[in-house]
Amino acid sequence: MTTAIPWQDWELEALKTAWPRGALKAAQAALPHRSDNSLRGRAERLGLKMAGRAVYRKQAASEWIDAALRREYRNAQPNLAKLSKDLDRTRGWLKWRAGVLGIRKQAKPYNRRWEPEEQRIVEACIDAGYGVATIHKRLHKAGYARALTAIRARISDQGLPFTRTYWTANDVAALFALEVHSVLAWIHKGWLPAKRTPGPSCCDEVEERRQMYAITVSNVRKFMLAYPHAWDHRRMRIEVLLDLLCGGEDGLASGAFGAASHG
Repeated sequence: MTTAIPWQDWELEALKTAWPRGALKAAQAALPHRSDNSLRGRAERLGLKMAGRAVYRKQAASEWIDAALRREYRNAQPNLAKLSKDLDRTRGWLKWRAGVLGIRKQAKPYNRRWEPEEQRIVEACIDAGYGVATIHKRLHKAGYARALTAIRARISDQGLPFTRTYWTANDVAALFALEVHSVLAWIHKGWLPAKRTPGPSCCDEVEERRQMYAITVSNVRKFMLAYPHAWDHRRMRIEVLLDLLCGGEDGLASGAFGAASHG
């Protein structure tokens, strides 16, 4: 069994000086007697970062962020710089998310012929209820490089039934800023109609089977109107609340209040 050699003070100072300048390569030059794993591990424990390199930050999606993206992409020239500042998301991430949602326009379509195997994978994923991001991963795993916008365009051109026709219990809980057990209680009381489904939802993330409820957007709207005491509008983002009650991107005509509500 090999005993780890303790780090000396001068080694730590040398590592602190070298790592910000060039990460592992600079550290190797300063401390050639130390292994790569030893240098990486010690730098991580000390919290050392290379100067000028952006720190990775996970950027999560949400319903209100998606709603803001849809509204901005209705413009001919989306102002991603302002949206990036308002939503605290990078422009690259916003473009990626817009591709997942199928709202980003492809500037110059790529006309490479779709292979039969690619088509089979897309159709199988649609049948299973997967989203664009998951289809993209499945195609990439099979060796096919397709952009998110190209996949979305293919789905549209083929007339495949790719629509988010229902949400899961976790999705609805996120909408109302509640724990999922509150939504499950609504379902069990019969307030919020939901069906059991054995497969994944149209979202890209798969819930556990015991929580796999299929809840339509229409039923969520009906629940909100029938049981206003059960949920608190103050906990919801205003964008989400308006999109739910006013029919989302299609406006009031398809919302819970009907076309007559315009007046």
